[in-house]
Amino acid sequence: MDAISRRYRKPKGRPSKRRSLCASKVQKRWGKNHMQSDFDSTVCAKNSDILLAENSIIMHTENSISDEGSDAGENEQYLNASARKFQMFPSTSTSTFCPSEKSTYVLMNNDMWSSLLCNIKCDECDMCSLDVECNGAYGFSSKIELKCKSCKKIFNSVFSSPRDDDSKCFEANKKLVEAFLKIGKGHAALELFSMAIGIHAMDKKTFSKCLLKLYEEKCSFKEDILEISRKVVRKHHEDLLGIVNGGYNFGCFNSLAIEHKELSAVSVDISHKRDKRRLAQSEKKNSSDWKKKRISNKLAKSSKITRNIKKEGETYGSGKF
Repeated sequence: MDAISRRYRKPKGRPSKRRSLCASKVQKRWGKNHMQSDFDSTVCAKNSDILLAENSIIMHTENSISDEGSDAGENEQYLNASARKFQMFPSTSTSTFCPSEKSTYVLMNNDMWSSLLCNIKCDECDMCSLDVECNGAYGFSSKIELKCKSCKKIFNSVFSSPRDDDSKCFEANKKLVEAFLKIGKGHAALELFSMAIGIHAMDKKTFSKCLLKLYEEKCSFKEDILEISRKVVRKHHEDLLGIVNGGYNFGCFNSLAIEHKELSAVSVDISHKRDKRRLAQSEKKNSSDWKKKRISNKLAKSSKITRNIKKEGETYGSGKF
């Protein structure tokens, strides 16, 4: 019975304000949509089917052309803006943004060199026996030699990747280490990648060396960005200090003006006035007259407190009032 009575409970006589407000909003929205649909139906009845078909075809072609143009324009603007931002900062060998379409590295099978050089003759033996040999493995980089098979003459040799002068670290090794770190993998995943492709794997010592070199480059890049930011902020402060009045204090600008002599002399004067005022206040507090005055004030305050305590504890006999 309790469940039945709860289910068929008598509603309130007056609806709540929230429910009535929601109902009024729904009614207004429904009326507006109904009027709009009636208007659209009348307009559509007046137009012919041929005009509608022609307009739809024209609109479709214009939208497709405008969408393609807008997408191309947005992509071009994005690339130009990103390129301008990266031009502000110094270039590093580990930059991840490359606006040019030309690829720097390619994956190539060593057997394809013989088919590439099969029609080129050697200067010594006049035979078409030139070939490319890869000797020595330096991580993912190797030494490439152009050699004749018949006369064993070596024409030229070069590394497959650029090499740093100071650390003797190859650029290809650094790029692959950085790529696997961005993926979230380490040396074990790099070994699996080498085994799957069939190239020489990088040892742990070379991996650690490349990791240290990447860390040093990132630290120097961060310092360069901070220096550029400081220059921009300092230039902005110089422009602001040219408009400053003599009696206005800009707080942190004063320390900048003292540290960097090229800033405005107005801020230096403001800082000198502030320092003089603070020195005068400290000298006043440390003077003997000031100390005596403070001691006398403390004694007067304590004597007043004792008088009040004595007055509260007094009892009056008969006839004193």
